[in-house]
Amino acid sequence: MHKRTIHPVCIMLTALLFIMFDGGNTVHTVASFLSANSSPAFKVLKISSALCTAVLSYLSVCLCLLSRSRAVRRAGTALFVSGLVDALACRITGSHLNPDHIRVAVQNMHFAGSFIAGTWKLLLMYVAAAVTAMCLLAYLRRRLQSAVPAGAALSLVLAALAANGVYAVKANPSRSPFYAYALPIVCVKAAVQPGVAYVPRKTVVSGPADGDAPELIIVVIDESVTYETLRACGSALFRAGARSGVPAALYKAHAAGNHSAIASYVLRLGLDRSSYPDPEGATLSAPTIFAYARAAGYTTVLHDAQAEDGLMQNLMSPFDLAAIDIYSTSDAATKRCLRDAEALDRLQPLLAGASPDRKVMVMIVKYGVHFPYLNSVPAALADEFPEACRTSDTTFSSSDTTCARLQYEAALRYSVDGFMARLLDIVRGRDFAIVYTAGHGQDIHAQHAFPHGSLEHVSECEISVPIFVAGRCFAGLESTDEVKSHFQIPGTLLDIMGYAPPADRRRSTLRDSWRSDGTYLHDLFGDQARWLTVEGACEY
Repeated sequence: MHKRTIHPVCIMLTALLFIMFDGGNTVHTVASFLSANSSPAFKVLKISSALCTAVLSYLSVCLCLLSRSRAVRRAGTALFVSGLVDALACRITGSHLNPDHIRVAVQNMHFAGSFIAGTWKLLLMYVAAAVTAMCLLAYLRRRLQSAVPAGAALSLVLAALAANGVYAVKANPSRSPFYAYALPIVCVKAAVQPGVAYVPRKTVVSGPADGDAPELIIVVIDESVTYETLRACGSALFRAGARSGVPAALYKAHAAGNHSAIASYVLRLGLDRSSYPDPEGATLSAPTIFAYARAAGYTTVLHDAQAEDGLMQNLMSPFDLAAIDIYSTSDAATKRCLRDAEALDRLQPLLAGASPDRKVMVMIVKYGVHFPYLNSVPAALADEFPEACRTSDTTFSSSDTTCARLQYEAALRYSVDGFMARLLDIVRGRDFAIVYTAGHGQDIHAQHAFPHGSLEHVSECEISVPIFVAGRCFAGLESTDEVKSHFQIPGTLLDIMGYAPPADRRRSTLRDSWRSDGTYLHDLFGDQARWLTVEGACEY
């Protein structure tokens, strides 16, 4: 390649790789740095470092592929395939490669056939794109008489590998190294770091003897709903009992953890508080609540409005799907504020078809109120805000929470009250049991910290959530000031289905008192799995 042509060609190929396989990683990284809790100067430094690492990563692959050395070109091809795997993993799982992906892929090789059957079109598209790119590279190399020195290409590869290694160590674990360097780095992480060892779950052999279970059981897990905020807003949930015409109760409760994965995992299983934390992963083989429901004669359904295009999240593995008859997620193109309504649209025919002979148990993970809160309200509602509050604050660092509070309250009224009103209308006149809660709360007044999922100085607001129940099986329950717990929900569901408590221990339900000590979990598994305690009461 002539000296005068190497720069434009490399720039063109670098841009081509970026467009084809970046998967939005660079844009996501820059956006997350902009919202980080740091000074403007430090943000500029981090963004500049990330952009330099990205350019170095893509350019190093291009130089290898255009090298005069066959061995270096083969190394470039290996890097190209590595980047392709990362891009494909991002498209399928919703996030870039991480050690858990590698472990699950190795453990679940027997799912390869169903995986290929379900994604063959996507796989074919990526293979076609890769072949096209490689053919273009080969043509350019011959046409322009490539003369990239092998030493220069390898030096750039080593520099890119070092930069991505530093990035992987220093950056948030949710952020991926760039392009081709993600795969080797996460493989090393998977080899040296212990992870969640997913295993097949036990089945429930026989159902309950009691046949008086409701024809419909609906569990709703909302997102970022704080009990104190609902009360301050005068939520319709406080009046939903009278509106539904069946026994109902609303409680303040403490969530199992201060982020979604903990609560979703706990509420999917039929275990009580004594089973957690779980540093050795003993609960990974336990039956899920869906297994108990299926053994009791229910068609089991899980709809995750936060996930997209059939992906799984919140510590789910393919083994969990064995007890779920229908698993569905949101369409990626659906607006955030419409995803919960989309869930009800999909589930309404299934709920309407339930009967004593065709019982249905549904768990709905709502999209709910994600930060920034404007994502969770329609544009028409946002237009009613004062002009200063019509844009999202994504800095987590403002000392003035006026707009955040206004947006959050509006999102709760729209997302919680609107959803639950429609759900109660859908099941009106049916024999149903509804259990509604949120995965965690939200510290709306947090400054220089995340509203939930914090690692230090955790407010009770992060774990303060509502639990609302409705249905004839809850007769005798009344709303009280007594604080309840997520850990009482699995036992309550098993009671509703008719399962007797195990002979060797008592099972706590929402009918029982609960000693709330402000403890919660941030990690379920591994060395960091332990009980933590909030600092102070939640005030709103």
